[in-house]
Amino acid sequence: MLNKEKYRKCVLAHKNQSSHASVIQKHYLFLLETLDVKFSGLVTQLYSDQVISAVERDDIGAERTSFRANEKLLSALSRKSPQQFQQFLSALDNCGQRHVRNRITTVSETPPPLPPRPSPPAATSKFSSVLSSLMRWLQLRFSTSIRLRTTVERPSNRSQK
Repeated sequence: MLNKEKYRKCVLAHKNQSSHASVIQKHYLFLLETLDVKFSGLVTQLYSDQVISAVERDDIGAERTSFRANEKLLSALSRKSPQQFQQFLSALDNCGQRHVRNRITTVSETPPPLPPRPSPPAATSKFSSVLSSLMRWLQLRFSTSIRLRTTVERPSNRSQK
């Protein structure tokens, strides 16, 4: 009888833990691209609330890019308890990322698509013109050096005969 009770508690704990892990999995790309762990104080808040350990905090802080730091944080969070995940959601509120919390806690069939990233046409056309100028310069430079080599080599070839 005692073993059945332990098994039931273990299964319930796994279901609870996997529910927040499934939230992370469902919104994984959004979280990777949106979370601000570098400058918002989120990692410090999670460490203060004892959600992450000092080693996890240092590992996350050591990452050079926000993307990699977000990956480390999400990996750590998926292994935490449901209560610690709730503390993560509260930390999002406290660190100015309520929009992230709202997005991942909203119940919906399919998550709304990410907004399209604007592509600045002026920067693209400027880059294109700079690139074409560089290509013209390289072609001129390359063809001039070939002409110079062939004219320099010809007289030396004639003198050897």
